[in-house]
Amino acid sequence: MILSATLAAALLIVPATGSAQTPVTPPQSSASAFVTFVDAAPTENICQQTNGDLYVTMLDTKKVVKITPDGRIIDFVVIPDAMFVIGVACGSNEIGVSIFTKDYRKPTGGLVFTDTGARLKFYDLAGKPKADVAAPANGDQRLRLCRRRHLLRR
Repeated sequence: MILSATLAAALLIVPATGSAQTPVTPPQSSASAFVTFVDAAPTENICQQTNGDLYVTMLDTKKVVKITPDGRIIDFVVIPDAMFVIGVACGSNEIGVSIFTKDYRKPTGGLVFTDTGARLKFYDLAGKPKADVAAPANGDQRLRLCRRRHLLRR
């Protein structure tokens, strides 16, 4: 699998009240990477840290990989209790990862998100665990909102 990305940083200030203020443009910075994954597993989500590192969730292989601005691919964290690693969010000094511990793909076909065993895991930038939080049931949208609120509170 080949991933090619050019990303520019953007910042939106969201106060504790939850209403967005005028977007603030940070100093111009970008990172370019062109890498080939040896692993054929599907990717799911991506975020960029302020230093240019990209974090990519590998859906079925229970891990998050880090891609450095010079194109190196490093296993950032492997999450043994995950069935699927579905989301990643970059905070100023941490990485938030959303996982499912139960299968949402049913043998009969289709997708069911009512009991996924969703959890939010937080890691420092070295990959050391900081927090593990049970997430609300009923799907990915609530999980994404919960993950975003947790990062904003820190």
